[in-house]
Amino acid sequence: MLTDTQKQTLANALRAETNQTVVDALAIRNDVALAEWTNANSTADAWNNSMDARSLFQAMDITKYDNLTAGKRDAWRCMLDYAPHDMAKNANRKAALDVWGAADSVAVLQSCVRKATNGENYLGGTSATTNTVTALKLNFSGYIPIQEVSESLNRF
Repeated sequence: MLTDTQKQTLANALRAETNQTVVDALAIRNDVALAEWTNANSTADAWNNSMDARSLFQAMDITKYDNLTAGKRDAWRCMLDYAPHDMAKNANRKAALDVWGAADSVAVLQSCVRKATNGENYLGGTSATTNTVTALKLNFSGYIPIQEVSESLNRF
């Protein structure tokens, strides 16, 4: 559920949007189309706040895993065992960097990034870089239902 401040931000962002789909939907108050736009992917990258063990495993290079020291392999195994992990948290990103090193952590970290939705992007976040991978630590993460979109536009 969005706070009043987030609802106001969403309403202002939708009204300021220049995308023709949004402009047309606002003109006739097609809240279904507005909610679909709000929940569609934007071009902004965001740190995934729920990386499961399978995704983390698939991101690693098994040949390079075999060549890690025993301590690094154990640390990565713990990451997998205790997944899911919020990769917006610096400690989790630093753990991946520590285990995989500067060169090999890039592929793992890139797999921990997803596209923010338009709504998530409207509500903002803080840019965070680990190694060479940059993405937003979102202020809000998740689906915004049509009721929230409608209420935002009705109230603000």
